[in-house]
Amino acid sequence: METPPTEVLGALLAQSSAYLGCDSGVSHLAALGGTPALVLTGPASMPTLWGPIGRRAGWIPWGRAEQGAARLRELAGRATGPAVTGDIP
Repeated sequence: METPPTEVLGALLAQSSAYLGCDSGVSHLAALGGTPALVLTGPASMPTLWGPIGRRAGWIPWGRAEQGAARLRELAGRATGPAVTGDIP
């Protein structure tokens, strides 16, 4: 499988209902595109500094992944607008 160009990937993510993924460039692209995005962070991540940016973006520690579905539904219910940072510590 070939990797799509960034523009194509961004367009696909922007049309998605939701995105769930690990702390990666694709996760940040989904968040910046306005897609409800929940990023799972590991022990080495620093999400308060490097977490996703976007009104409908959030992060959750890997150890609390069971809360992910409820958190993603909450993010999906938010209107798009100015970016907010910070999430579940």
